[in-house]
Amino acid sequence: MLAVGLVLTGLTTGCGSQGARNTIKLGGNLEMTGGSASYGISSRNGIELALKEQNEKGGVLDKKVELVVADNKSEATEATNAMQKLIPQDRVIGVIGPNLSSAVIASTAVSGAAKTADISPMGTNPQVTVDGLGKVKPYNFRACFIDPFQGTVMAHFALNTPKVKRAAIMIDNSSDYSKGLAQFFKKQFEKGGGEVVAEEVYL
Repeated sequence: MLAVGLVLTGLTTGCGSQGARNTIKLGGNLEMTGGSASYGISSRNGIELALKEQNEKGGVLDKKVELVVADNKSEATEATNAMQKLIPQDRVIGVIGPNLSSAVIASTAVSGAAKTADISPMGTNPQVTVDGLGKVKPYNFRACFIDPFQGTVMAHFALNTPKVKRAAIMIDNSSDYSKGLAQFFKKQFEKGGGEVVAEEVYL
């Protein structure tokens, strides 16, 4: 619901193109099918609940807010296709999703070029909001902690609670989330005096 609130806040300054309509369209670039469908379905359900509550209070600027969902099939390429459908074709005022970091990174080029706000509920990779040169993406946001923070917390916990000094890391090579966490966990774990004795990659 935080993601919905942030996007709806932006609607008050971006409704010019939809000013003559009685409904404001909010896009959902979500994983409705594929390996991460549980993320997309739960996100859709949460968005619909938040919009129902907001619409019962009068909507936004006296207009009802309608969710338009495009299935990105849990794939980065499809997430880009979904963004290209939602913004120029469906003419949404803002987009929530994707959830997967790889999909967000791929699709932000579309939302950024269109100057359309996009917020990811779960995209933790730093490049969701900052490009490879360290420049902030002005139209792309997230509603969660980033990989460096999570990896650091994991390393501190391992070193200080069970007091682990040696660790092995299992990395899902198909997941930017897994690779990002592994990178930052290793960095902080070794910085704290721990030793990573093995790194195993799987698909």
